[in-house]
Amino acid sequence: MDNNYIKKQAQRMRDFSSYDGLYKDACFRLLSNADAIPPTYPHEGYLTASDIEKAEQIATKALGED
Repeated sequence: MDNNYIKKQAQRMRDFSSYDGLYKDACFRLLSNADAIPPTYPHEGYLTASDIEKAEQIATKALGED
């Protein structure tokens, strides 16, 4: 797990929150790097609502937004 990469993707999630495709791409990349989704997910189209919630939790922690 690369903490700098996770922070970068967390910031991308914030920057692109109003652009669904880019937002989900950042979520997918963050979750993939954090080993928080199954490796069988080939792309962001497979993310569930709970996956996105998990990405938000990781992003909040990575950006120190507690």
